[in-house]
Amino acid sequence: MFSVSLSPRLPVLFLTGYAEGALTRADFLGPYMQLLTKPFTLESLAIRVASMLEGDVSAVLE
Repeated sequence: MFSVSLSPRLPVLFLTGYAEGALTRADFLGPYMQLLTKPFTLESLAIRVASMLEGDVSAVLE
């Protein structure tokens, strides 16, 4: 992840439709990275993005 290596505090949100595999491999996520699995609502996406932009890395995962 080139961008993350240049800016380690850059918020990164991964979106995936492969929930089973993604959750078992989520250990690669750094402190400013989060995972959102499909299906999700536009509201939950907006809340997640807003919380990450505010610096709230402890936002509740669905």
